[in-house]
Amino acid sequence: MRTSVGLVFLLVVACDGGAPEADASIDAAPVTDATPAPDASPADAGLAAPLDEALDCRRAGSAGGLPGGTHLTRVDVDLDRYPDALCNDGTGGVFFVRRATRAEDADRWIVQLLGGGTCQDGQSCANRFCASGSAIGALKMSSREAPTRGTTGEGISSMRADNPFATWNHVVIWYCSSDAWSGTARDVALEADHPERPGEPVRYRLHFLGSEIFDAVVDTLRAAPFSYRDASGDDVVMPDLDEARTVLLAGASAGSGGVRNQIDRFAEALRSDNPAVDVRAVLDAVMAPAREALGYADSALCRERDVCTYEAHLRPVWEETRPLRGAVGDESCPAWHAANDPGSEWRCGDLDHVLRHHITTPFFFRQDQADGVVMPNTVDLGYTVPSRGDAPMDARLFAELIAEEAATLTTSAWWSGEAHEGAGVAVIPGAFSPRCGHHETLRTESATYGVRVEQDGTQRAPMGLLAAWLAGDPVRAIAGDPSTFTCP
Repeated sequence: MRTSVGLVFLLVVACDGGAPEADASIDAAPVTDATPAPDASPADAGLAAPLDEALDCRRAGSAGGLPGGTHLTRVDVDLDRYPDALCNDGTGGVFFVRRATRAEDADRWIVQLLGGGTCQDGQSCANRFCASGSAIGALKMSSREAPTRGTTGEGISSMRADNPFATWNHVVIWYCSSDAWSGTARDVALEADHPERPGEPVRYRLHFLGSEIFDAVVDTLRAAPFSYRDASGDDVVMPDLDEARTVLLAGASAGSGGVRNQIDRFAEALRSDNPAVDVRAVLDAVMAPAREALGYADSALCRERDVCTYEAHLRPVWEETRPLRGAVGDESCPAWHAANDPGSEWRCGDLDHVLRHHITTPFFFRQDQADGVVMPNTVDLGYTVPSRGDAPMDARLFAELIAEEAATLTTSAWWSGEAHEGAGVAVIPGAFSPRCGHHETLRTESATYGVRVEQDGTQRAPMGLLAAWLAGDPVRAIAGDPSTFTCP
C-alpha cells in the first residue's frame, strides 16, 4: 500500500517572511524582518469575518501571475476529496499539467511550486491582500485569478527545443497560501489596521494550507489513473507518479522555501512504494548570505525593533509564525538539534540553515549574486560581516558571499565536515550562480535561456547544467570576473 505524503509530518517553520520592495515585479525574497501579531488564534475564528468580507480593498496585484495558454491544462483540486486544499481566501487549490510528449520520458516528472512571497501576521496579510506597498496582491492568496483553462509553459516547463526537460511530465502548482507551502491551519483569526484607512481596526480570518494543497496534488497524481481534458477536448491519461524513474521538485523564491519544507518527506513517501525512484530538488532564488554569520548590532532590525542577534531574529519565527501557520517542514532539523544541541531548535526557522545542514535529498540550486530582490532587501537592513572585519554589507560584498556559499555547498569538504547531516548526502549539489540581477528564473524565458556562466572554459546555461548534474557530472558554474558570464 502506498503511503500518502501527507501522513508524514512534523511542525517546522518556514523562514521566508520578508516583504518585497514596493514596486517589485517579482516574488518576495526569503528575508525575515517581521514580528507576528498577537492574539491570532484559530479558536477565535468564529468571531472574525472571512478575508473577502472583512477587507473591501482586494487587489490582484501585478506580480506573480501566469499567462493564459494551452501548453499546460488547468485542473482544480477535488475539494470533496481534499477539503483542506484551500487558498488563503477559501477558494480551492489549482494545478496545471502536461503529459510527457515522448514515450521514453513517461516516467520522468517535474513538479513545480510557484512562489510569490509570504505574509506572517495580521498586518502583513491584510496589506498583501490589498496590494498595499507591494506589487504582490490577492492573486497570491486566491485561485480566482489563476488562468481558467491553462497556461503557456515557460522557463523549465517551456516546450523550446533547447530545453532538455521539455518532453517530461510537467506539473505546476498555483501558489495561493502565503506560507511557503508549509501551512496546515484553517480559519486563523487575525487583526490589523485597514490597509487604506490607518487607525481603522479590522478582524478577519484566513487559511494557511499550502502543505495541504501540495499533499492533495501529489496524492491526486499518485491515485492512478489520473486524467485531464486538454485544450483540444481530448481526455489525456497521465502516467502513474508512483512508477516514476526521476522526479524533480522545483521551486523559486517562496517556491524554493516550499521545496525545502517538503522535499525530504516527499522523497521518502515516493520511495516507500518505489525504492528505485530518483527524487531531487531544484531550488531557484534560494538564499541570502548566511544570517548566522552576519552582524546585527548596527542593523535596522536592531535600531528599530531591538532585534540585535541572529537568535532574536529567528526565535520568533520558530515560536510564533510556525504555530500560527501550523507549519510542516524538514523534520530532521529539529530532531538533530534536540539530540545534539538542545535548545537550538529555533535555528530550523531559518530555511537557509536547513538547506546548508539538513536537506539530504540531492539538490541543484541557482542563486544570482546580484539578485534584484534578495540583495537590496539584505543590503538595506544594514548588516555587517564579521568575517570581513565588520565591513558593512553592500552589493559587492553580497555578491562575494553568495559566490563563496555556492562554492562551499558544491564541495565534498562541506558535507563531510561542517554540515550537520552531511553523512546522509549521497550526491554533491550542483550550482549555477550568475551575476545578472535576476530574482527567480524557473518560469521565465530570457533569464533561463539567455544567461551563461563559464565552467572550465565553457559557457554553460542553467538547464544544460542541470541535465548534466542529473546525469552524474559534478557541476558548478559560479560567476567571477565579468568575462565569466553573460546576461540577456
